[in-house]
Amino acid sequence: KVCVATGADGTDQVVRAATCAARGLVAFAPRDAGSLADVPRTLLADAAARAVMRRRVVEFGVTSDLPQAPSALRQLLTSNMAVMA
Repeated sequence: KVCVATGADGTDQVVRAATCAARGLVAFAPRDAGSLADVPRTLLADAAARAVMRRRVVEFGVTSDLPQAPSALRQLLTSNMAVMA
């Protein structure tokens, strides 16, 4: 089970987050302190909403590429080091 909270710093990120929220994949919070505290608190208190969100994530085939990140970074660093040499 994964929960990610991130600040959206740019219009494209806000649009993507809002689109995902409209599809039921995430809980979107406007960028103000009250919302950033209330939205996750409300979601944590609502088991049915979390179950629906989990189902939507499965239905959309959402996956995480995080496990590949260390390898990708290693390859990027290695290729950059070769270019710099």
